[in-house]
Amino acid sequence: MNQRYIFYYDTITLITCIVGMILSKSLISIGMVLLTFDFLFLGSWKEKWQKLKSQKVLLVVMLIYPALHIVSLLWSSNVTQGLIDINKKMALIVFPLTICAMSPLKKETFKYCFIVYLLAIFAATIWGSINFFTHNYIDTRTLMGGCSHVRFALNIVFAIICVAWIVYNKRRTLGNTLLCLLSIYVVWLGCYILFAQLTTAVVLLAIMTLIALPYYCIKKISSLVAKIVLLIYVGAILVSVFWIRKEYKYFFTPNVIYSQPLVKTTPQGNTYYFGSKEIIENGNYVYYFWNPDEMKTVWKQRTGEDIGDKFNVLLRYLNSISPYKDAQHVKALSNQDIDNINRGIANKAYINTFSLTPRLYKLFWQIGAYKGFGQVKNFSELQRLELWANATRVIRNNFLIGCGCGDVHSVFTEYLCRNKSQLCGMGLKAHNQYLYTFATFGLLGLVLFLFYLIYPPIRQGAFNSVIYCAFFFIVCASMISEDTLDSVQGIMFYIFLNSIMLFNSKQIIFPKALRRDNFA
Repeated sequence: MNQRYIFYYDTITLITCIVGMILSKSLISIGMVLLTFDFLFLGSWKEKWQKLKSQKVLLVVMLIYPALHIVSLLWSSNVTQGLIDINKKMALIVFPLTICAMSPLKKETFKYCFIVYLLAIFAATIWGSINFFTHNYIDTRTLMGGCSHVRFALNIVFAIICVAWIVYNKRRTLGNTLLCLLSIYVVWLGCYILFAQLTTAVVLLAIMTLIALPYYCIKKISSLVAKIVLLIYVGAILVSVFWIRKEYKYFFTPNVIYSQPLVKTTPQGNTYYFGSKEIIENGNYVYYFWNPDEMKTVWKQRTGEDIGDKFNVLLRYLNSISPYKDAQHVKALSNQDIDNINRGIANKAYINTFSLTPRLYKLFWQIGAYKGFGQVKNFSELQRLELWANATRVIRNNFLIGCGCGDVHSVFTEYLCRNKSQLCGMGLKAHNQYLYTFATFGLLGLVLFLFYLIYPPIRQGAFNSVIYCAFFFIVCASMISEDTLDSVQGIMFYIFLNSIMLFNSKQIIFPKALRRDNFA
């Protein structure tokens, strides 16, 4: 086939994969089919074979993790589940082989793919923003229908790093218009992170900033700008610490009203109930100063409906406003408050936009509820701790070679139920890629997995690149709190971008390769 048509085909195929990684799982499947067709039927097989041979060591290492799944079928009793798991991870085989065979990619392909990557993320944030402001989402994790909020956060962070690197290093050669657009792009993604409450993105950016800024300032310590940046850096840390401390103190410190003689009756003359002091929110005891009969009666008068299963939402919402939960305070609720309660918003602080306070208060509530009555279920951070503990129990009994990819799902469930966990029957695994790999393939598998992650970039000299170091950190950090390589889009983020960068390291990994005309 004409090389020109192969160029167009390769570019369109890679763009399909990129858009799928951000917006649609279906497009990922289409992209894999197109890549496989390219690998089998387009271009010279002799040339492809030479490319594969020239990268044989790198390819072998990059196929270790999917090979572990296949080998582990030997000691898995549920082979069918194992084959399903292997099928889900076919991208780990397809992308290294096909991208290696089509590499090195042309400069124009990189340019178009990078532009589409940024535009796809921008389109996704616009979509998420429209959903946020028009549908009154309770849970911002559901804003992105086509992509997990965690995986999308990884892409946002990587895009911010890439664009920020270009803006900083090419600020003297980029045109003013492009420089301004890229700067606005970074600011916009930062704003989206805040109002969509992408905690993963906030944590990753915060950690990378904590590491990068001191390094930069030490290198440039004689510069006035570096000293100013370092001062701002220290100030920002102090402000953040004091803010978290202030909010924590406000949330958990009992209202002064509890140290005064307690009012025994409501304004209507009915008795207040006084329950446990163990559950506190916004400084008010949830089960103090409440009269359920008055609350239910006035709610029905205002809405025409029984409060039903939303009673605890109403109780907490009133508690977040005032220590008193009675008829008078239900009457005082605005129509917007009524709507918030109907949508399941249990704390008035949760409606704050462009703020991390709602996410912080949700974490505080999880801590308080766990201390009060040991609740873990539906609390994402506490669920992770429970799942990590469960993973360690699985590991202790399957230390050397693991339980195999066919049995790992059922074994995790079995151990949760055996220990009478609240998460029994929910189909959850480790929520930690390292623990999940250890439990599935044992100590030997974990060692091979770490080799699988670390050796390829070392071999290609990728750690000489700030961009790749940021990518590698994002991937490895995400694996602490997520089974990154157990979801289609998590696999895509890692193996697609990793294959592109490693098999084309001479073109794009090193800073000197990013010339101005690549972005013109």
